[in-house]
Amino acid sequence: MNKINCMVCIMILFTLGCTGLKNTTGIYRTGDNTPTPSIESSSFVLSSIDEGITESSNQVQSQSVINNDNEIVKSFGVGDIKASIPIFFSLSNGGNSRVTTINISSSASFLEFTPNTIYNLDIKGSGDTNIIQVGIIHGIPLNGIGYTDLITMGDNSPTFTITGYIVSGNETVTISATYQLTFNAKVADFELTIGGVTKNISMGDGRVDTPYGNLSKGNIYYLNNNIVKIQNTGNVDLNLRLLGHEYYNVVYSTYTVAQGQTITINTPLSPFNQWVEVDGSHSVFDFKIYDVGNNGKVYFKLLDKASPLSN
Repeated sequence: MNKINCMVCIMILFTLGCTGLKNTTGIYRTGDNTPTPSIESSSFVLSSIDEGITESSNQVQSQSVINNDNEIVKSFGVGDIKASIPIFFSLSNGGNSRVTTINISSSASFLEFTPNTIYNLDIKGSGDTNIIQVGIIHGIPLNGIGYTDLITMGDNSPTFTITGYIVSGNETVTISATYQLTFNAKVADFELTIGGVTKNISMGDGRVDTPYGNLSKGNIYYLNNNIVKIQNTGNVDLNLRLLGHEYYNVVYSTYTVAQGQTITINTPLSPFNQWVEVDGSHSVFDFKIYDVGNNGKVYFKLLDKASPLSN
């Protein structure tokens, strides 16, 4: 009897074990050899198509079908940003279900997306690829005229999120992926000190007509034989030229002001009344503060008050 009982137990365990087996093609229902239908899934595949952009993937998150936790799927290294630039990406579907109503958004106000809505993205292997422009807006618009706000000087790492919807069974499922841009925002900036007093560069001692930079007028600062110093407070080197008041093609002297450096302009000026041109190495100045010409350079005038009509 003991042997018979043992054999019965072994047969029961073997039967139960077989009814719960899995194979590589699907999951079997208990007592049924029919595999369950595959779960519908999709994922976004985003890649830069610009040279010089580096890509760094978070392998765990990039393999995730649904990423609603705002963890970064991939980071794109842009490098230095001296002014507004567009970056182009290709977006495709990495899954087996069509994605609809795709939106691209960011909490960073300086990012612009064209387009920011895509209606459909077909399944992997369909050849359906969309080109997306991400504009990093820094000082000047990408389309149109005028000026825009500056991005905070230095390292920035904004994120943006792509969101869409798939149909899985009888349910509509949201899928999303968050990406990061990393770059160093370059800003040209300086302080002007005359006689130990730091001037408000946006408000001179007066304004006069100027022949430089296609500006109608520029700020002037009276020296009264005081020492003039310029401190580079931006994160790019500055190149200065002292230009003639009436003899416009004359360059009296030049200076290079490295980041964080302060230089003294020779005073008293001889000849008097020189215009100063400040070149920010092709980086943007704050247009709300400086008199910036259409060549991107800043102009102001150093005037000897005792000889206002001298060259």
